[in-house]
Formats: sequence, structure tokens, C-alpha cells
Amino acid sequence: MKDYFGNELGVGDKVAFTEPQYRNLIDGEVVKFTPQKVRVRYMTSAGYITTYLSLPNFLIKAPE
Repeated sequence: MKDYFGNELGVGDKVAFTEPQYRNLIDGEVVKFTPQKVRVRYMTSAGYITTYLSLPNFLIKAPE
């Protein structure tokens, strides 16, 4: 799967995306792929670690 800029995503990649229900960018880590989406683990603004299922073109892969 590819991110917004066409970079190939893999498990363990660091990504940036908009936090669900908010308008701020946060960082996360790709933990799993489904046939059409990507599961990302991140820390919420409240300090909890959770996962989010996102379309891959809504993610931006961090440079290595």
C-alpha cells in the first residue's frame, strides 16, 4: 500500500495523520494491513495508546 505521496508503507513505519475526531496532526506506527486499510498505533491527546483503522492515502510516511 502507498501513502499520500506514493511512498510504499510497511509494518513498523512511522507515519503522520490527523487524529480521529480532531484536526491536529499526530505521529503513529503502522502495525497491520487489511485488504483496503492500514491499522495505526498512536498515543491520543489524552495520553492513551490506541489503534486506528485508516485509508493508506490519509497517511504520510516519515522520512528515514
